[in-house]
Amino acid sequence: MVKFLLLPAAATLLLLTTNMTQGGLVPLERTNETYVLPAKVGKMQAEFTLKANAADQITGTYRYLKRPGVVYKITGSRDKNANLYLKEYTGDKLTARCDLKMEDNCYVGRMYNTLDGKAFKMSICNVMAEYEHDHYSL
Repeated sequence: MVKFLLLPAAATLLLLTTNMTQGGLVPLERTNETYVLPAKVGKMQAEFTLKANAADQITGTYRYLKRPGVVYKITGSRDKNANLYLKEYTGDKLTARCDLKMEDNCYVGRMYNTLDGKAFKMSICNVMAEYEHDHYSL
């Protein structure tokens, strides 16, 4: 089942459960369901399709909206504080790593390219309204 998250900003997000360590709400909490999430990598808008299993392993893909024919594979994990650690693959080659933390209904952090060492600010949000803002605090 795919969930498209086009919720109004006043709605408090997807299917959420309380995270006791942060006292807040954490997205992607339902396991084995696929979520389509708006994102930004550097200045480019993207769309991530992610699924978390019961062991907090993340799988999925993403694409840049201006490059619809190119799809990148994503694997990774989520820790007990809802931080995401993702790896991007182009074909079978590891091409980037992403370290993201939960901040105001978005995963916010950086993508580090493994080929040239460049780093980009990025965010993956779970509310469409957040997608429209530059949501970077790092």
